[in-house]
Amino acid sequence: MKQKLLVHYLFLFSFFIFVAIRRNFFSLGSFPFWIGGLIGTFLPDLDHIFYSFFYKEESKSFLSFKTFLSQKKYVSAFYSLLENDDSIGVSAFHSFSFQLLFFILTFWIFTSSSSLFAVGLVLAFTLHLLVNQLSDLLVKGNLDSWSSGFFRLEIPKGKHLFYWLSIFALFVLISFVF
Repeated sequence: MKQKLLVHYLFLFSFFIFVAIRRNFFSLGSFPFWIGGLIGTFLPDLDHIFYSFFYKEESKSFLSFKTFLSQKKYVSAFYSLLENDDSIGVSAFHSFSFQLLFFILTFWIFTSSSSLFAVGLVLAFTLHLLVNQLSDLLVKGNLDSWSSGFFRLEIPKGKHLFYWLSIFALFVLISFVF
């Protein structure tokens, strides 16, 4: 579990350093950009908490989550949900449909917002989803678990890598060009 967080934050800092170099975000005034990035990396995993509360109250991860919460061990409670994230079936944020809708929001924020916090938040949120997809591609060999969501968007099995590379290229383009 801690290894997953480490991977996400390593990707975040690596990518944010490139963006900071490109956009000259190393001054004290760019501090909101970095804070937005830290928060944006954490936010996509909130759907695990929502899912546990509303859909799977009897699951092992939710029961341990409730135990840790009652003991006021909030970090351990969050870790307990993330340890069993593969057992979570429906995931609002971890889906193709949400990712595409969020990409529209990311593009809109990048092109119209002057808030460095918002830019850092959506950039990190999107990067988190891309890292999760890359992990699924490398470990499972597919992105089948990403087919749930608001509307059932399915990518043919042979096209998962192409989809990921396309979305990643679009993400890099948005991050560096706009």
